[in-house]
Parts: sequence; structure tokens; C-alpha cells
Amino acid sequence: VSTNLQITFDDGTSSSIVQIQDFDSAGTFAFEDGAGNSLPILLGTTGDDSALTTSSATGAVLVGLGGIDMITGGAGADILDGGAGADTLTGGAEDDILRGGADEDTYVFAGTSGSDTIEGETGNNILRFEDANADPGWQRFFTFDRLFDLGISDELTITFNDGSSSSSVTIKDFSTSGTWELQYGAAGATGTFGIVWGTETGETLTGTAGDYLLGFGGDDTFEGSTGADAFDGGSDDIALGGQGDTVTYAGSTDAVQVDLSDDKLEQGGDAAGDFLRNIENIIGGSGDDTLTGDDNDNTFTGNAGDDMLAGGAGNDIY
Repeated sequence: VSTNLQITFDDGTSSSIVQIQDFDSAGTFAFEDGAGNSLPILLGTTGDDSALTTSSATGAVLVGLGGIDMITGGAGADILDGGAGADTLTGGAEDDILRGGADEDTYVFAGTSGSDTIEGETGNNILRFEDANADPGWQRFFTFDRLFDLGISDELTITFNDGSSSSSVTIKDFSTSGTWELQYGAAGATGTFGIVWGTETGETLTGTAGDYLLGFGGDDTFEGSTGADAFDGGSDDIALGGQGDTVTYAGSTDAVQVDLSDDKLEQGGDAAGDFLRNIENIIGGSGDDTLTGDDNDNTFTGNAGDDMLAGGAGNDIY
């Protein structure tokens, strides 16, 4: 049985297609630009490829075709294409392009993996950032930046930085790229969060014991529940004339201790283990809560119980 390889070029303004017949017996091929820089093409099988990798220092194109593939980039800027099947793609040291395909794929980033890009993804997917730092507040190592312009761009950039190593990945066409699970540590042993995102207009997002909720623009309300969640309100809504983003623990009967002035995990009741970033307002529950603000303009709602409310340098409302 012969293998034909079809290569499509499309830069948004023009496109062309070339097909190589009997690719598996046609010798070796490489992409080459006008300056003589080349990317060798390495092709897997239609079955499961357990170790498709490259030793090229200048980059390569690795294509898994079908099956459950394990594809790893090298020292150069590579293109990794898993094709059909639930693949695992590991970016190398440079800025790689990763394409898992339509199935449930896993993308692995370790140490200094450069600034990689994920393209053409759908399905249920995993982003795993492997790191030896077992800090219980590992959620603070991540920042999220969404570039959204209706009809022009929609991408989410996730940056990891623990102070000693950093890497980032940009997911193209984020709104239609399927679902995403964020893992930290080897095989997600340290922590696993589902990524839940809002819009640019503001809404109510509820954690379900293990989610990273991203508000992006607008005045968002995050509902804390049992289990550890992470809440990121996104852009500075107050500076744009809004009321700011709010986390509510109104349903918590046990006392919560929430402090907006640090990047530590919150404590007590439904807040236990939660991580808050870009949050301006806090609503307590029915216990004796302790709510502490930061230097922004905060609004505190204690609700029932004997609460302690402490603002920072901003113009706060109690």
C-alpha cells in the first residue's frame, strides 16, 4: 500500500497544493526557503508512533498521520502534526507549531519550551506544564492574555513562569478550539483545572471544584463553591468605568478568609484552596468572615456573621 503526502500552503491571501505520490518510497524531502534554510519532513505511520522525534538543530516537520502518536520537537523551531488519533505533542526549546488534530490531544511543555502555537485544534484537549516545583500555589505561575477582534482574531496566550523557567503557548481560534484542561506537574500529578472562559461583556461564572475561570473583559461575578478553583477577572474594568470583578462566597456557611493583597491561596469554607487574581470585590457568607482588600477600589459585602473587613489604599466601599 502506497502513501501519498498532500501539502497545502495557505498564507491567508493565496494558496497552493502539491501532492507527492508514494511518499514513503520517494526519498527524502525538506521545505526550503529562498535563503537556503530547510526543514526536513519526517513521516510516521498510520498506526501508533511511540517516539517520533528529530535531531535537527534547525527544525523539522514531524507528521504522525494516524494512530496514537508521541511526537517530540527538537532543538529547532519545529512543526508537529499529529493527524487523526489522540496524540501527545511535546514542544522543544524553540518556537514550535503544534497541530494535534480533531481527537483528544495532549500538549506538553517542560522548562524553557519557547513560545509555541497550537493551530487547528478541536475536541477535548490537555495542556500540561511539567515542572519540578511542587508549590501548592502553583496557579500563580500562569497568566492569560486573550486577543479577540470579531472576525479578525481570537487567540488565547497562556504564559508559565515560576521564576526559574518560563514558556508560553498561544491557542489560535480559541472559541472554536474545543475544551481545554490545564495540568501542572508530571502527568498532572500536582494539579488539574478545567479552563472556563467568559466573554468581553461580563457574566456570572461558577466553579465546579477544579476550574480555572477567566473573565476577560466586563464586570464578572465568580461564584465560589466547595473545591479549589482559580478566578481571574481579566482587564481593569474600574479604569474603564465599570464596577470591577466580584467573587461571591454567599453560599458558604463556614467562615472564609480572603485576601486580595497577596497571591496566596485563600482559606476557610468555600474559599479554601481558591486562587484570586484581578478581583476587586468580595462577598462573604454567613460565617464570621475576614475580607482584606488591596490598593484598588474594593467593595466588601460581609453578609451575616461577625465579619472583619479591611481595605487598602483605594477608595473602598463597605
